[in-house]
Amino acid sequence: LGVIRIHKVSGSLPPYLQGARISMVLIGVGLAMPVFMPRQLLAWEHVVFIAGFLQLTLAVASRVLAAHAGRLEILSLHGGMTRFFGMLLTLAMITRIVTEFWPSGRWLSLAIASGFVLGVLFIWGRIFLPLVKSFPGR
Repeated sequence: LGVIRIHKVSGSLPPYLQGARISMVLIGVGLAMPVFMPRQLLAWEHVVFIAGFLQLTLAVASRVLAAHAGRLEILSLHGGMTRFFGMLLTLAMITRIVTEFWPSGRWLSLAIASGFVLGVLFIWGRIFLPLVKSFPGR
């Protein structure tokens, strides 16, 4: 059996696909780490959910909204912002993991991590949610 490529992506992957690829790697890391450090299970679950599923969900939702709105160019226009989202989500993941190793700063770390995630969701919503109004046939 072989793989049939329908289309070839020229050059490197677009930022949203790079983010999806990184998120899948981080899901694997988050699922594997409890084997080595089982006491920090909660921290590794946050690797899976914050940097893994949330980043993957935003990458897929960006592509779906842009495609259905007929505005695929918006993905390349906001490529730098996609990388920024990934960076903020990674910072949120790291500050959440720190709480398992530095319990005295737990509430500060949780507040900072949630601030990073809420910031990402707010900026993403400002860019991509207006596309919902421009779906063809509406």
